Amino acid sequence: PAGMRGRGESVPRAYVGDRQDRPLAVVFDPKGRLQFSKNGLPTGEHVVAVLDPKIDEAHLARLRRAGVSYVFQGDGSECTEREKLSAALAALEETFGVKRLLLEGGGVLNGSFLAAGLIKEISVLVCPTVDGRSESAKLFSWAGSEELSPAEGVRLKLLEAEPLANGVVWLHYLNTLA
Repeated sequence: PAGMRGRGESVPRAYVGDRQDRPLAVVFDPKGRLQFSKNGLPTGEHVVAVLDPKIDEAHLARLRRAGVSYVFQGDGSECTEREKLSAALAALEETFGVKRLLLEGGGVLNGSFLAAGLIKEISVLVCPTVDGRSESAKLFSWAGSEELSPAEGVRLKLLEAEPLANGVVWLHYLNTLA
């Protein structure tokens, strides 16, 4: 895409904005599509963007002006999705001390983490509603190769099931092979 760094161009360094000891909200935005005017969410968390290392310098400058922190998923070399996500997690740990991440992504991001074998636990709230449309959001979707099954090898062990208000049920699973 236009504006992305080419081969041989240096990989930018992570940037830490003014966090002020706030909790983090990590957004996976490899193509730099999200635009921020400030470095926090309305709920108070400090925003950290995970970007492709080939991202346009102009986008990085916009993030720095807004005070949004960022790290990169890899070094720009060709690598697998697992390697990219693992590099992003390593950068989050190195830069911010993050050892555990609550993944609240959409089905595609969740599916990418699942296919990469990076999900250790799954916590699901089942709400008593019915949609039935095929285009409805899914907990896990896979946008990658059709030859790969993202859930291959996943074995879930139920740790806890708890009924909540209004018919909601919380299910907590451990991926025993992660």
